[in-house]
Amino acid sequence: MTHPTDDSLKPCPFCGAGTTEITPKGRMWTGMKYSEPSSVSVRHWCEAVPGQPSRMIERVGRDEASAIDAWNTRALLAEQAQEPKAEDAPSDDELKDLAHSAYEEAMSFGLSVDTFLRYFKGIRNRAAIAAERKAP
Repeated sequence: MTHPTDDSLKPCPFCGAGTTEITPKGRMWTGMKYSEPSSVSVRHWCEAVPGQPSRMIERVGRDEASAIDAWNTRALLAEQAQEPKAEDAPSDDELKDLAHSAYEEAMSFGLSVDTFLRYFKGIRNRAAIAAERKAP
């Protein structure tokens, strides 16, 4: 068990403080020595808050680096998530070129016209959604 002293771990997203340990898990006695750990966990205990139960948060990885990566992973907030931009949508000419090349490729693989039409409908639907986003 080690207490991280460097800045490799982000602070707790709940309390910003507390106690954090990096612990190897799954070591087995092989008769001569202990084996390498099968996993490593980052365990964090939030500081006690009156009226709330104390909590322990754990993230596990195959090795110390992957456990630290798991701990440092944070979800994107809604305002941070990026929606596709309307200007990224293909133009009509680009869609025509795309449909033509897709048709040629489908025929070269011996796919049926029905398979191609299903594929093209998906492209057309994505273009319609992008066009709706462009409209004020």
